[in-house]
Amino acid sequence: MSTSDPVVIQFGPLHLERLSSPPPYDRLLGINSKFRIVVQEREWLTEPDFPVVELAAAVAAWIRRGGDFVFETIEANESPFLAVHREGSNCRIEAAWQAFPIDVALPFDKVQAAFAQFARSVAASTKEQLDIDVDDLLNRDRGAVLS
Repeated sequence: MSTSDPVVIQFGPLHLERLSSPPPYDRLLGINSKFRIVVQEREWLTEPDFPVVELAAAVAAWIRRGGDFVFETIEANESPFLAVHREGSNCRIEAAWQAFPIDVALPFDKVQAAFAQFARSVAASTKEQLDIDVDDLLNRDRGAVLS
């Protein structure tokens, strides 16, 4: 993490909630990890057991679609759980369980790049740590948009 990274998304290690080879639904919601978002070098959001593949799939869809990112998870009652609202070349981010509000505009391209890197890392880590492929969940519409 450097001062040029306004947002850093971290996770790991991954684990399965079920011990069998999971079907698509279980891969989406059943691969969990400690999850953390650091904003301007401060821990902004942390979850000890979070469905990172579900978030990575939503990020991949956002990258394809564009616009604002609004993430809702069945793991939380709050809606939206996590959001990125674009405002020109900047954006603002918010989360249901954020540690503090972010009062400054963040550069949209760097925030989106952090989320895209997170999604790529989730796909790679599920293969490395669990020998499970989730590429089909992240690239449903048009090939490998996160490559």
